[in-house]
Amino acid sequence: MIFSLRPQRIIASGVEAPYYTAMPLDLNQIASREKEIAESIERLKQEASELAIARRVFEKYSGESKAMKAGNGVRLSIPTGAPRPAAVPTTFEMTEVVFESAEKDGKEGLTSKELIDGIRTRFWPGLAAHQVLPTIYGFVKNERLHRTAAGKFKRPKKA
Repeated sequence: MIFSLRPQRIIASGVEAPYYTAMPLDLNQIASREKEIAESIERLKQEASELAIARRVFEKYSGESKAMKAGNGVRLSIPTGAPRPAAVPTTFEMTEVVFESAEKDGKEGLTSKELIDGIRTRFWPGLAAHQVLPTIYGFVKNERLHRTAAGKFKRPKKA
């Protein structure tokens, strides 16, 4: 505390009425606080410098073009992928064809990457995973497909 908010009552000799005065300032406390502030400023400047270096390194190695870094430099959008071609069958039909081919090759199941790659090569060039994976996971939920503990997709066994 620099000074007291409660004044002291001082009666001087030869003065008829008492008068009030604030407590004296402590210059050591002021100097101590100034030192703390200066140290905090130095610490924050050092941290800001380190963050700037980290940002430059990230920008250098992230491979993002300057056109992608709009505004604050953070890319929040998902890559769009190619639009769905006109003559492409339904997503379930495409997965069935990819599974038939994989079963002929002796595979027990397909990872999501293998499934997307199969759809991409046979039906939909430029396909991005987010364009069909939510639908494929819906097939699992509706029991049209099965997902193993290892994370591979399989067709349910026929009765």
